[in-house]
Amino acid sequence: MRISIFIFLLFIASLFSTAQVTTISLNNGWQFSCDSTVGFFPATVPGNSHVDLMNNNIVPDVFYADNESKYQWIGDLDYTYRLKFEVDKTTLANDHIELVFNGLDTYASVFLNGNLILKVDNMFRRWVVDVKNIVRNENILEIVFQPVVATAKPKLDSLRYKLPADSDKGEFKTSIFTRKAAYHYGWDFAPRFLCSGIWKPVELQAWSKARIEDVYVSTDSIVNGEAFLSAHFVVDCAESGNYSIKLSDIWEIVEINDIHHLLLAGKNEFNINFSMLVTDEMLWCPAGYGNQHLINMIATLSQRDKQLDQKSVSFGIRTIELVQEPDSIGESFYFRVNGETIFAKGANVVPPDMFMGRVDSSIYERLVAHAVNANMNMLRVWGGGVYGDDYFYDLCDRNGILVWQDFMFAGAFYPLDSAMGNNIGAEARDNITRLRHHASLALWCGNNEIDEAWHNWGYQKAYGWSANDSAEIWHQYEFLFKELLPAQVARYNPETDYISTTPQFGWGREQSMTHADSHYWGVWWGNQPFSVYKQKTGRFMSEYGFQALPSMQTIRQFAGNADSLTDLRLKAHQKHPTGYQTILTYMEREFDVPDNLEDFVYLSQIVQARGLSVALLEHQRQPQCSGTLFWQLNDCWPAVSWSAIDYYGRPKALYHEAKQLFAPLYVFAEEVGDSIVIGMKSETESFTGILNVDLLAVDGKNYFSKIIDVSAPKGFSTIAAFSMSDLKKYPNQQDLVLVFSLSEEKIVASKNIFTIMPIGSASWRTVERMRLLYQLLGTAN
Repeated sequence: MRISIFIFLLFIASLFSTAQVTTISLNNGWQFSCDSTVGFFPATVPGNSHVDLMNNNIVPDVFYADNESKYQWIGDLDYTYRLKFEVDKTTLANDHIELVFNGLDTYASVFLNGNLILKVDNMFRRWVVDVKNIVRNENILEIVFQPVVATAKPKLDSLRYKLPADSDKGEFKTSIFTRKAAYHYGWDFAPRFLCSGIWKPVELQAWSKARIEDVYVSTDSIVNGEAFLSAHFVVDCAESGNYSIKLSDIWEIVEINDIHHLLLAGKNEFNINFSMLVTDEMLWCPAGYGNQHLINMIATLSQRDKQLDQKSVSFGIRTIELVQEPDSIGESFYFRVNGETIFAKGANVVPPDMFMGRVDSSIYERLVAHAVNANMNMLRVWGGGVYGDDYFYDLCDRNGILVWQDFMFAGAFYPLDSAMGNNIGAEARDNITRLRHHASLALWCGNNEIDEAWHNWGYQKAYGWSANDSAEIWHQYEFLFKELLPAQVARYNPETDYISTTPQFGWGREQSMTHADSHYWGVWWGNQPFSVYKQKTGRFMSEYGFQALPSMQTIRQFAGNADSLTDLRLKAHQKHPTGYQTILTYMEREFDVPDNLEDFVYLSQIVQARGLSVALLEHQRQPQCSGTLFWQLNDCWPAVSWSAIDYYGRPKALYHEAKQLFAPLYVFAEEVGDSIVIGMKSETESFTGILNVDLLAVDGKNYFSKIIDVSAPKGFSTIAAFSMSDLKKYPNQQDLVLVFSLSEEKIVASKNIFTIMPIGSASWRTVERMRLLYQLLGTAN
């Protein structure tokens, strides 16, 4: 039904009468024990085995130096977590009392007062158990965790063929049988820590008669200033009857009433359709495209004027679609928000810690703040980690950061029997329903690089699969990613688009530049020069990157006084098999390789930043491309990796480069024939300002200054050009640098440099010269 909306003043306090559903946190007071301890020790919930062993000084910091290899035994043990808790008589009187485990990692048996109430085999699921007949005033809750490798190994042994799990660094490749974060088994940026434990909050919920299990609001369409919306409800009822539903907008004071809704005993799913008159300012938009207006509402469930439950819901009015249509190049791949095509600027994110239970709100705030400050509008949650915390998506909602959300499958093939299919289906349902209300949610993606692996990585030959084996493996792949997961999205979140894999074509195939999204790894894996990005720009560049070392301050935190790449304390934090050699190969192309660690660290970051700046510029100015997400924004531990921000939150040079290149206004220069051409990017409809150009020597001597009036439209423009022949007439050309900036109303909006002799020539090969150059950029007017 369509309900007209009338805005009028009400007394706000009337919206907040006490709800009848009781939720009790069970996060405090836990203890744990394991084979290596005598008795029980205090445990932190949320947390895990490694964190608890470190907090109790049973083991040292496992991130430090080469401790990873010394403490692999932690993942081989059983762990018992125990909690004593009380429940008052009022709570016990409820018709339904449930234990809610929001995340248990991974294989576990759960006992309440000596009764086995649950067996767990998926860290990504939310587990709910009705314990009405078991819970009492004084209770003992016990969770026994089994080691993941030993538990899954019988499945590995019974499989008639071998399956690839390249990132699994263990002797037995059991990760493909276990619904646990893939990066816990090791990756080329992550260590191997097979943790166990209670990694998300535990709650006890009690209710009678009925409760609101879930509510979210979706935007069906926006037509001529009117938004057509649907409020989707899931209500549990102990008995059939007439119930009243009310939605109240606590800010605009809007009421939507649905009186006498007949609900049946059990789970009821229904919608309330309504519309609102909206202006552009009331829409939710990605950063740089408008406001991030969010509406906060309260859903109230009542019967006979008695309130039974109340739940808050936040939403943004917006439409998001992924447009994939045949065109003159191949097939498009771009996002359209509220009818407007957007250019996606951002990065891939990995879990911000190996031990997610200890990640607090400040870490998510720092992560999203880094994205916002770097002028990003999209982050991809990578499929080898975990589904993000609710607060992460809240922050993305508030800041206009679109989220490309992978399901948690990456770089492997997963055996699929009926039990595993049901398990994965429940995992998908839990996370889709948890995240679907977020305005920032832009896309669901089935997996990371598995389709590419099948077609390009030679597994069929390497593993000697028979024709029947191959047919079975591929059938399981297609069922999982082209039937099971899309069906779950269609069932629980039909408003959000789904793609089965990223990328659709590997980087060595021609279609990777003409169809779908692209992971371009010709740079790094293929040792191609950074200049190849000018030719290899596809429709949407969702992965590409290059490694650099973190700052010396970070290295000192995790590797002490290590002073060389071969020092085991540092080497243990480089997880790519050819990582240091690849960095060295690219560094040698332009620079003299330093013989001390501090200078090597500095140059590695310069190589990373300069190299990826080519991609960041080309992706934005080549019209066929609609987005660029570099690999990767952050780290899960202190490491040598592709990240722009290290584990401790310290930016590398790449971060600062991306911030400039993603800014609404950016000025740059390049050599074209005999000229140095200065160009600019403007994301506003028009720009009017001043270009200041100075020809300086590295010692600061000024050979000339020019002021040029600039008027440029939206997009990319050429705004000045200088003859290279004329510039080389000045003395000491090996020291000459053009320093130029764009100013708007006397405020410098963008600034850059360009050397007369190219970087990599004899003039610009040493770390000392590069330090001088970047100091010049920071101090020149």
